[in-house]
Amino acid sequence: MARTLPALALSAALVTLLSGCVSVATAETEPPTPSIVAETPEPTAEPDPLAPPALVFDGNCSTVLTDAEVSAASGGPVVSRADGPVDGVTIAVQQLGGIRCAWDDDAGLPQVWITVIPHAAVADAAAASGADEGSAPTCYGDDVQGRCSFGRTVGEYWIAGVLYTAVDSGADAVEGIDALVDAFDARSDRPAPAPVTRPGAWPADQDCAFLDAAAALGQPDLEATDGHHPAEAGPGVYAALRATGYRSCGWWSASSSFGLGLTTIPGAGWAVRTAAAESGAIATPVDGAGESVAVATSEESWALLATDGVNLVIATPYNRGIEPEELAPAVAAAIAAHAQG
Repeated sequence: MARTLPALALSAALVTLLSGCVSVATAETEPPTPSIVAETPEPTAEPDPLAPPALVFDGNCSTVLTDAEVSAASGGPVVSRADGPVDGVTIAVQQLGGIRCAWDDDAGLPQVWITVIPHAAVADAAAASGADEGSAPTCYGDDVQGRCSFGRTVGEYWIAGVLYTAVDSGADAVEGIDALVDAFDARSDRPAPAPVTRPGAWPADQDCAFLDAAAALGQPDLEATDGHHPAEAGPGVYAALRATGYRSCGWWSASSSFGLGLTTIPGAGWAVRTAAAESGAIATPVDGAGESVAVATSEESWALLATDGVNLVIATPYNRGIEPEELAPAVAAAIAAHAQG
């Protein structure tokens, strides 16, 4: 029995030691799991429906073609000319991301006018015109002065327009067009702006019957007339007018000699802000318009531009001495008529 006591003591000591090891191990805890806090996404700003479109070549005509290139093509000196902010035809081209450029001769007469539009915005019209296949210009000049209209697809663009040669210069209009297209081709590797869809744009198939201008202006003898349409502008302009739904209407009173032109362009309300930045522009209230402004077109005449927040209406008088406030009822009636569908 005396020999068993140390063994028992040893066993007890071993149990105690092992118990201590177990208690130490169980005392340890797992490291805390870091909590994951979900980030709240920043609200996405709604696009401004009146933001101006991105223009090809940043809207710079001298980047499209230089004065020297146009002079060489036309056979005489030319000067670049800018259109005003209320020119509905130019606004329609810009609505598609395009640019409209013109050069006058030294007498101030039109010599060359060019439009460059992203091909994707007018693809059907460009294909129908033969521009994709490099169709030949349409010429109608004489021995004194060459005159040709043309359209060509170059990279992501459709370049089109009209070229007059300088009188008695002997310049060949077709050769001049080829030279202009080649010059443009050398700088056409810039990506074209993508077409923009503007929610709330009016239908493009409206005709002038949508508005009772006589009732809106209180002039019962107003009769409908042709609106403002370019007589000679090249295929690019006409394609832009169709693609944007540009509509120009006119009314004339034989008894009072009062006349009014009204242009509507779906989705082009941004042009009101462009016009408002012009020197001398005057804010002119129009019922139903989100923004409206009058811009002088001469010493005695105004144009009134208004938008419902998306679309554009331009009113211009056919006679002088008409104040912008006198045009406002017709513009308000046009906006209201479209709102009613």
